[in-house]
This record gives sequence, structure tokens and C-alpha cells, in this order.
Amino acid sequence: MENVRSAVLSREQQNNSLFTILPWEDSSREEALELLGKFGLEDRSEMKAEIIPHGDKKILDVAMSVAMRPKLLILDEPTSGVATDNKHEIMQRLNDYFQTTDSAVLFIEHDMELIAEYAERVLAMDQGQKLTEGTPEEVLENADVKRRIRGEE
Repeated sequence: MENVRSAVLSREQQNNSLFTILPWEDSSREEALELLGKFGLEDRSEMKAEIIPHGDKKILDVAMSVAMRPKLLILDEPTSGVATDNKHEIMQRLNDYFQTTDSAVLFIEHDMELIAEYAERVLAMDQGQKLTEGTPEEVLENADVKRRIRGEE
């Protein structure tokens, strides 16, 4: 909770006082707890971040970023380093949250299964060059994508 709360206070430029309890501190705590709830982390709100599972740490990172109320959020491989069994759970939590906000989200992802299931639009690149863009189905079936990215003939 303190990690997300710190982001809320930073957004409000109210994180300069370490020793004075000010009126906005109660509202920052409420907002932090609300965000943790939206990301399914409410049961871990009083735990130290260093002891929560790796997948939950990834979600916590996103919750902290969201607390800043960005117009555009860029997530570079949000499930990297996470056990295969947990990737879909993490992506579903992210997807559920971002369906309720007007923030634009750009995922950089190499996992074709996640792209197929969670992306609305895809831009495929190879060595800095755009190959194609479109729906996940269009891009994943593209001959250049199959050959140059997926290694299929």
C-alpha cells in the first residue's frame, strides 16, 4: 500500500514532508487501497513488496504507474520473468483494469499467445522496420511475420 500511496502523493506533489501528517494523507491512503483492489492486490496491502510473488510485483509496478494518472502507459513485456501459469492471470488483471479507464496502453510483447488473446491492434517490427499492422489475427497470419518473426516457412 505504501508503494502505491507514494505514487499518489508524488502525483499530487505532496511527498516532500516526512514528518508532518497532512489532510491529504487520508485520501491518498484511500486511493491507494482502491487501486490495489482494482488490481487484485488488496489482500497484500500491508505486506512488504519484497516478499510478494514476482507476478504480483509486476502488477504492483503497474498500479504505481497508474496512480500517476498517465494518458499513455507503455508496458515493456509486463509478464517477463513470470511463470507461464501466471501470465494469463496477470494479463487478465491488467486487461480488466484498462477496460475501465481512458488511458491508452501500449504493450511491447514477444509472446504470440498473449498477443493473440489480449491485443486489440498489433504492429509487428523486425530489426527496427515495420512489417505490418492490424488485428492480431491479420498480423499473426501475415507471411512476413510468419517467416521473419515466428520462424515458420
